[in-house]
Amino acid sequence: MTESLDLGCFSVSLKVADLDASLAFYAALGFTELGGEGRFRIIGNGTTKLGLFAEHIEGDILTFNPGIAQEWVAGAADAEPGLPEPVEGFTDVRVIEQRLKAAGVEIDRETEADEGPEFIMLKDPDGNQLMIDQFY
Repeated sequence: MTESLDLGCFSVSLKVADLDASLAFYAALGFTELGGEGRFRIIGNGTTKLGLFAEHIEGDILTFNPGIAQEWVAGAADAEPGLPEPVEGFTDVRVIEQRLKAAGVEIDRETEADEGPEFIMLKDPDGNQLMIDQFY
């Protein structure tokens, strides 16, 4: 059996045509802003997370964020949305990338930096896009 990889917080990143309309729609479903700026926002409702992107992505993506707990929730009503503190001892995206390569998984977008924020992109056997996006 393969050793489990802790991929962190899971969300679905959606390409949206109108960010404001999408934010209003998901607010009606109980989602609140957790982070993001400009043409993207990360929103949550309990442990359910969505990324809304008016730019940056070409289609919907399954997203994993090493270092962020799934339980990440918005702060107090008067607090600015933003990223939570990273969880201790998370698996760095570069380690995840090496483990995937060793398992024979093709990486479409590899890491470039040796440390800090970085991401990889890959597809599952059915062509579904995945991003492993580390913010720290």
